[in-house]
Amino acid sequence: AEKAVIFADKYMTSPIGFIAKNKKITIGDKPKFKGKVYPLIVSGRIAFIRAQDLSLERQSPHSQTLRAERFLQVTKKKNESKFILGYTATQSKVALGENNNRGIYDGDVLSFYGLAAKLEKKASSQWALQLLSNYYLTSQESEKLKLVEVGMGGSYLLLEYKKLFLSLDGKILYIPYSSYSYEEDFKMNSKGMTLGLGINMDLVLGESWGVEIQGGYYYTRLNEFQVPSPYENMAFTFSGLRFGVGIGYYY
Repeated sequence: AEKAVIFADKYMTSPIGFIAKNKKITIGDKPKFKGKVYPLIVSGRIAFIRAQDLSLERQSPHSQTLRAERFLQVTKKKNESKFILGYTATQSKVALGENNNRGIYDGDVLSFYGLAAKLEKKASSQWALQLLSNYYLTSQESEKLKLVEVGMGGSYLLLEYKKLFLSLDGKILYIPYSSYSYEEDFKMNSKGMTLGLGINMDLVLGESWGVEIQGGYYYTRLNEFQVPSPYENMAFTFSGLRFGVGIGYYY
């Protein structure tokens, strides 16, 4: 290889620059992460380079000079990103305002199940921005509800321990599509919005892959469904807990 990567962390998840072949630099005398990386100083901060990219020359008992494979081309630290695809479920209490004479009643607790996708990019060491999309469905007797959510979120890092990350998430989601149907009598569409607050945990299992677990409290309001006569129009609101688990790609 003509280049070697410089990383911001010893787990080699955050590349920040390069060193060209035959470039000499000074590194620390003790390897890290089970001997896989060596520390070095870049712009006044500790960075790391893979041991396999080095050719070492002993200079003193306390230092080593390396002939590395990369030209030191330190740029601004790249924002860490991740993409999560997962399964999610919610237990939500229904508020109708008035009783429904079909299968869903005011005060019922409905179970929604679906898929969720998230793209997250760090804005700073603690804060991250998110793009979100979700698909949910539920049924009660002959009534069925489906909805699609898209929106944005923000994440604040609470704890980082080795490859475990714990954060607080806030989300605001627009519902461009929802459908409400009753047997074969009708199927009507509406729109709405969702607000949510929760806790998110990431466990990075390798250089790029990991698992995300999340949970939180969400409030969803759907605009009134204009159903045909003799049925009455329906406007749903839901509030309750959501839980999810997903596979993540970290880069």
